[in-house]
Amino acid sequence: MNLNKKLNRWLEAELIDTATLTRIKDFEKANSKPLMLYAISGIGALSLCLGLISIIAANWHEISPNVKLGLDLLVGLSLCTYLAFNHKSLPKWAKETFIALISGWTLASIGLIGQIYQLGGDGKSAITLWTILTLPLLLQGRSTLSGVLLLGSISASYSLWMAHLSEVHMLTAIPALTLGVLALRLYQPIYQKRPEILSVFSFIALMSMLSASTFSPFIFYKRYVPGEDLKYVYEALMLCLPSVYVLWRLIRHKAISVQVALFASIVCSFIPLLIPHQGDLDLLAILFFLGYWSIITKAALDLNQVLVFRLATFLVALRLVIVYFELVGTLLDTGLLFLSGGAIILFSARFWYRKQQEILERKQGILSDQELISTTPQSPSQPDHSLESSPSKLDSQPDDQEQADTSQDTSQNSHKSEQDITQSNQDKTHIKSTNQKPEGSDS
Repeated sequence: MNLNKKLNRWLEAELIDTATLTRIKDFEKANSKPLMLYAISGIGALSLCLGLISIIAANWHEISPNVKLGLDLLVGLSLCTYLAFNHKSLPKWAKETFIALISGWTLASIGLIGQIYQLGGDGKSAITLWTILTLPLLLQGRSTLSGVLLLGSISASYSLWMAHLSEVHMLTAIPALTLGVLALRLYQPIYQKRPEILSVFSFIALMSMLSASTFSPFIFYKRYVPGEDLKYVYEALMLCLPSVYVLWRLIRHKAISVQVALFASIVCSFIPLLIPHQGDLDLLAILFFLGYWSIITKAALDLNQVLVFRLATFLVALRLVIVYFELVGTLLDTGLLFLSGGAIILFSARFWYRKQQEILERKQGILSDQELISTTPQSPSQPDHSLESSPSKLDSQPDDQEQADTSQDTSQNSHKSEQDITQSNQDKTHIKSTNQKPEGSDS
């Protein structure tokens, strides 16, 4: 559901008024990311690079080496100079486009120099040099495009060197690097400086961790004897321990389920690789899968992550359905499995719906508390302690006010009665004095 539909629903339910709706739309419009503009700019930059490469390739043999290098340097200097003097005034999408263009120009220049002077280099050296040269530039980026380029260059360099060396040690370091990236994502002083780039890295790292924890137990379905590979598994596990400790230190203030999910990921990733078996542990593979994603479901519930919660519950329900086909036997067994499975799925759906409503109500409660705090006027010198009063005191306030009003009315009435009595006595005295004759009037 998009924002406009939600706002219209809130307006119909009289949760907001028209003025609030207009302000929300204006704010979102002013702070929204021009995703279409980013996509078009990226496609345009890629087209320019491909066009230049095609034109140069078509006339490659007719162009002298000096002209090739001169044109290449001219293009690079023009891009770098324009970006250096106008990076503060350029819009974000234009700045990111120039960063991508300079990154592509750097890679093309490396290939051009190697071809002209016949340096005899290989692909891994060129990619590694390109990664080192463009690393400071890409770190200046503030968009997902810069993060994707940086992640692609680093991953390509690492993969090429790993394939060239055939070094298992580089493969065993990947889990530790993955957890290290997640630790950098959770460390706020670093994340606040480069949120877009770290979001790309952390998303890939999280998907890698979930994938390893999900698919590693599937090894129980076939025969597995570790042999000499066992030492590499232990090496990867030892390399992970420092990253696990740092990551746990960063999430220890969160819910227990989040910490359990971290350690469950390590267990599900490595324990199946440490146990030799003959491929007859199907039930253990099922329990690993269901247990792990049940923990992820609870962690998502505690973190108020609705999308992750939906994904986890869907995977658990899907795995239960697959289990029926794996354990199918006689008609009676099949019937009992489907009956029990249907009951479990209905229970899971009910549980999923209730917990989703709890997440939404919890979010609404947090928003309501924030609105109450922001709208309550507080004096900086005299804080308001009225909310800290006891319930009995709050309940007695209306009675005290009523008694004060009653006593005030009584005093006013008594004062008014005294004035009336005094005025009446004065009138009687005046009438009496006028009716009496003065002495000596008969004579």
